Amino acid sequence: MGSVHRCLVINNKQNLPKSQIMKKYLLLIAFVCTLLIGCKPDPELPTVDTFQVQEITGTTAHCLGYVTDNGNATIIAKGFCWSTTKNPSLENGFTIKADSRRSEPAYLSFTATITGLNPNTTYYVRAYATNEVGTSYGDEVSFTTIDLDGFSNGHEFVDLGLPSGLKWATCNVGATAPDEYGEYYAWGELEPKGYYDLQTYLYYNVDLPDFSGDPQYDVASAKWGADWRMPTRAEYEELLEYCTLEQATLNNVSGYKVTGQNGNHIFLPGAGTIYGTNTNFEGDGYYLTSTPELEEWDGYYMCSMHLSGTLFRILYYEKSYGCSVRPVTE
Repeated sequence: MGSVHRCLVINNKQNLPKSQIMKKYLLLIAFVCTLLIGCKPDPELPTVDTFQVQEITGTTAHCLGYVTDNGNATIIAKGFCWSTTKNPSLENGFTIKADSRRSEPAYLSFTATITGLNPNTTYYVRAYATNEVGTSYGDEVSFTTIDLDGFSNGHEFVDLGLPSGLKWATCNVGATAPDEYGEYYAWGELEPKGYYDLQTYLYYNVDLPDFSGDPQYDVASAKWGADWRMPTRAEYEELLEYCTLEQATLNNVSGYKVTGQNGNHIFLPGAGTIYGTNTNFEGDGYYLTSTPELEEWDGYYMCSMHLSGTLFRILYYEKSYGCSVRPVTE
C-alpha cells in the first residue's frame, strides 16, 4: 500500500502562471501589514514624574525622574529643569540632561546631579521628557541647599558640628565633586604615580613625625594651601565618635555618608587602595591620616581610616599603598 501525502493545494481555477499567483500573495501580505501598522496608536506627549531631591549639599543636589508613559513614541531627551523661581522649564530655567538608569519600551527612570548651586538657597526642579510630539514636565519639587560656612582657597567645606569645630572638605584631593575618587597618594608623598610599592616609596623606614599642616609631606596643604591639611588620627576618631556613618551611593558610586549631629553631612567615596597598578577593595574607603604608627612598626605602617560595610575603624596600613585624602580646615 502506497504512502499517503497531505499537502496544501492552491486553488488555481484560472490556471494563472506561478508568477502571478506569487504577486497576489505579496499584495495580500502587504495589505495585512498595512492593516497592522494602521492599528498602532497615534503618538502623544509623554508623562513624567519628579521625585524628591536627595543628597543635598551646599552646592549640589541629586535628582530622580521617571517616565511613566512614553506616549507611544521614543523618548529623545530627558532631564531636569531648575531655577530659584517656580515652574522652571527648558525656556526659562537651567537644565541638565540625564542618563537612564534602565530602559524599557514605555518606562524610563533617570537621574542627574545638579552642581554649581548656592548654599542656603531654595530651588525648584521639574523632570522633563521629550518625544516627537513635544516636551512634558513632572510636578514641581522644591529643595533648599545646606547653609555652609563658606569656602577656603576655592574648596568647599562642611561644618559637621564637631566639638573641635573642625570643618571637613566635601571632596577628596584631586576630585572636583563629592562622588569622584580623586587621586591616590602614598603616605607623605605629594604626587600620584603609576606604580605603588616599597621600591617606589620615598619614605620607607624613615622616621617621620605627624606632619599635618607641613606642606613638605602633607599633600592637602601642598595642593590646597595653608588653610587645609590632612586629618590626624585623633580627628578621624572624633569623626567616628560624633557622626553617624552609613553605606550610601552617590551617582551610582558606592561610599559612605557621614552625618553630623547638626544634620550636615559629607560623602566619602569607596575608592579602595592601590598597590602596584591594581586598585584593590573598591567600594571600601581607605583614607590617610597624617599620623604614623609608632608603637611597633615605625617606618612601615601609618594610621588610616578604614570603611568597609558596617565596619568603621582606625587601621594600621602600609605607607607605600596609594590611598585617598580628605582634607580638613579650622
